[in-house]
Amino acid sequence: MLHFARPKAAHFEEEEINEVIEKSLAILRAKFKRENIALVFEKGEGLPRLRIDAHQIQQVMINLMLNAIQAMEKEGTLTLRTFCGSGGVGVEIRDTGVGIPAVHLKKIFDPFFTTKSEGTGLGLSISLKILEKHGATIDVVSQEGKGSTFTIHIPGGERV
Repeated sequence: MLHFARPKAAHFEEEEINEVIEKSLAILRAKFKRENIALVFEKGEGLPRLRIDAHQIQQVMINLMLNAIQAMEKEGTLTLRTFCGSGGVGVEIRDTGVGIPAVHLKKIFDPFFTTKSEGTGLGLSISLKILEKHGATIDVVSQEGKGSTFTIHIPGGERV
């Protein structure tokens, strides 16, 4: 809660998004072992370096990946994909979980909103704040029983 109320100052540096995601996946794999969940990372080629705070973007990635894993109760696939977007880079986090009911979609980024029995409901609201600090946006598409896709658009960067 303290992070939500008083977020840390960002330390922006030139980073490669694929490396940031690899580190996020390594943290996730080390802490949460679920053999019934396949993790797939489709890395975009020649993506521009981005001026971001790698630790904060890792926090966003881990929040989104944890939510996706929790949405896949029995088994499923979590797919991350990076790609060149207009004026920056896109990151897609897609799961084959239960999906988000349409009635909840407008509320998922609200502080303290949760449908889970555990958790604070701050993960997505903190993630949104971090992304806004980076000038980034996030879109969500979900279908009940099919899964959800969160797409982040991070501006800037020069191609490598």
